[in-house]
Amino acid sequence: EKLFFESLLLSANPYSVLFLLVLLSRPTMTTADNQMAGPWVDEYNLENPIDPCTVHDDRPAVKDLIAEHRLKIDKLRASLVEDPLYDPIKHDDLWLLRYMLSHKKVDKAATAAKATMVYRKTKQLDDTDIRTDWPSSKSQQPNVVTYFNCIEDGGLVFSVPHKDRSMLMMVNYAKFDLHRLVKDLTMDEWPFGYCTEWSFQMLDSITRRTGRLTKSIRIVDLDGFESKQYNKENIKRDAANAKEMEDYYPQALRSLYIVNAPFWFATTFKVMRPLMPKRFVEKFNVIAPLKNKKEFELFLKHASEDHLPTKLGGNHEEYPYPHQIVK
Repeated sequence: EKLFFESLLLSANPYSVLFLLVLLSRPTMTTADNQMAGPWVDEYNLENPIDPCTVHDDRPAVKDLIAEHRLKIDKLRASLVEDPLYDPIKHDDLWLLRYMLSHKKVDKAATAAKATMVYRKTKQLDDTDIRTDWPSSKSQQPNVVTYFNCIEDGGLVFSVPHKDRSMLMMVNYAKFDLHRLVKDLTMDEWPFGYCTEWSFQMLDSITRRTGRLTKSIRIVDLDGFESKQYNKENIKRDAANAKEMEDYYPQALRSLYIVNAPFWFATTFKVMRPLMPKRFVEKFNVIAPLKNKKEFELFLKHASEDHLPTKLGGNHEEYPYPHQIVK
């Protein structure tokens, strides 16, 4: 490491010297500092991750990921340090790590990170903790309420079954009135952005408290969904939002599981696929958890059997599925 620093200084390259200064001034985080990363942060435990919750819990420790990608994280920080929106506390190692994991190359990660800083500043997303306002028909956001009023009870649930594990988004499209959604809401009123920000704050809080990189999963149940319910404009809106949110919220979604898919789904997915970002499409999995034990066990990486609904092969019978089971 000493030789590395000396070579940077001897190179007399302004960028290299800036990089060295960034390395030397890298902030040491404390619990108090970490809360400045966002008002939704309750605890900071990245240096002392909790043990895996179960034998299936394969979330990596954040400190191990940071150590593995240390050099690239510091290069990314050096490329951002002169940006007026850069904040060394807010944009810490974990924040930068997510961009490196998603984009691999520093230049691409820097472009996405800078766009996100502008996006968050414009919408003042770092100012408010919205975790208590769960996306539901009881939300304080009028557009979110309008959205949920077009969905039957239990058709869309955002849930954190266990306080230290993944967030589950449970979707049953048979309970959606997709035609009414497009009629009642404009593209600007589409609540995808709010729901994604809420998810991010929840996941970031869990990640920082547990020390394990925690992502969400989406379970889309197509049982009972008929082709006449399909609405192309709805799909276009969701696809456009998915691309934007994938750029601004890297490493937030781990997998999207499609269950009970009808025979015509493959044709519909062919239409949707080109509209969605590659990183998003790669996370698609069409599975049959009631018929295939190995496919059911994919869920156990995120929630225990007792916290999964019976319709998916779990033991939890309560319906609609609750926001929380273990608080």
